[in-house]
Amino acid sequence: MSVMLEELINDEGNFGDVYKGKDDLGRSVAVKIIRYANEMMSGALTHAKALARTNHPNVVTVYCVETVIDPKTNDKCDCIVMELINGETLESYLNNNNKLSDADTRRISTGIIDGIEHIHLQGMAHRDLHEQNVMISKESVKIIDILYHGTLAELSSSSKELRIREDNLQLRHIIGQIIMHSVNGDERLSSFHSNLPSSPSISDIRKGITLALEDNNQKILTVFSDKHDTYVDTVEFYDKRFSASFPGARGVVKFDDPAVVVDRLAILLAKPLALLRRDEEDFYPSLQVPIWWLRGNTNCAIQYFSIISPTEILIGCMELRISDAAIFCSNEYFRNFIYLHCDAQEQTGLYEYLEGEVQEQINLYGYMDEEYALFKGNKISRAEYDDGAAVINGKVVDTAGEAELRHRYITPFNLLIAPISSPINNSDFDSQFGKLMNGILKGDAVLDELVEAVGKLPRKGDYYD
Repeated sequence: MSVMLEELINDEGNFGDVYKGKDDLGRSVAVKIIRYANEMMSGALTHAKALARTNHPNVVTVYCVETVIDPKTNDKCDCIVMELINGETLESYLNNNNKLSDADTRRISTGIIDGIEHIHLQGMAHRDLHEQNVMISKESVKIIDILYHGTLAELSSSSKELRIREDNLQLRHIIGQIIMHSVNGDERLSSFHSNLPSSPSISDIRKGITLALEDNNQKILTVFSDKHDTYVDTVEFYDKRFSASFPGARGVVKFDDPAVVVDRLAILLAKPLALLRRDEEDFYPSLQVPIWWLRGNTNCAIQYFSIISPTEILIGCMELRISDAAIFCSNEYFRNFIYLHCDAQEQTGLYEYLEGEVQEQINLYGYMDEEYALFKGNKISRAEYDDGAAVINGKVVDTAGEAELRHRYITPFNLLIAPISSPINNSDFDSQFGKLMNGILKGDAVLDELVEAVGKLPRKGDYYD
């Protein structure tokens, strides 16, 4: 196949340029010239071959690799011949369409989600997903400019998971921007974020956009109104909730009745659990989640809370069976925290462990948990949840967007609840913090040691300053 260059579409500098062209079949095509002076282009041919595998309506189609004369240098060079998309970037589209219809919001979001999911299924990661790398037309939604540096299969499990997680976080951001430009974007954006865990899978994001666009507002987990659109100090927000939940408490106060603990947590973690912060100069509001759970170097926002039973709760996707608790109400309110001690729960039965494996995990991390999901009352494995399908009663069932992720702790577990701006949420303290928490579980340390350590930590500014 040969190709003839026509007009310049996009000047990409040292990387290369994109031209409109014609192939020998008379098709209008996009021709991406590769300049090898760019160190990232040593694998251009491999890159093109990989992209050619992504035959999907939401991913730009690669036709072939050709050789052309670079109009700027008069040198012979390789080029990637691709489908020509008659449209505009998502960035331009959103700037020109501030109030997207539900149909357009769903069409564009679903197209991007489907495209990224397909890229992952082909053993690749995009690694540069943003509003300029999505093309929009009336007929199509196309993902372009996939970075390619080796297949996921060539990577270690942790590296593969990291690349997919990076893609998913970029996907979460871009879907959030689309929702923000839809009708009632503020409320829908809050719903979208509130329905997602901190490291969402593609299935999580697909479910999040579905719930955000539903008319049934009971599905929205976090309620916002204009009075929440202004800045609220996270420590002050937490302190008001803390005081309302444990009135009159001072110093260290212990609670041995798990039902009482659950009742108090229901006050502390009542909706809304998140607020929208909007600066006058900033068009886009940011989501502010003041209350977090903390444990060593694992610190996560609490965006969702529910009661499973009088002694069991759900925080985000964590199932916790409360044993007892203690609070520390300091003279310096920013040091206040809640300590939760949780009993071991039954194994899900989805996994088999080698002899000594559970104890090995306890030695490494202080506890062991199982990741699984619930789909219409059925437990499915984390791998099935990630795949969006599961074998139930001998049949393969589509579970994408409907299964709910869970973490179950099959050994005793403990954690703290504090504001995001607590001095405890401090990377310099993480190692000591984790050792103290594990020591309390094993009986090698006591809560007073943790209180003493927290009392020595420096005060932090508000996280959102």
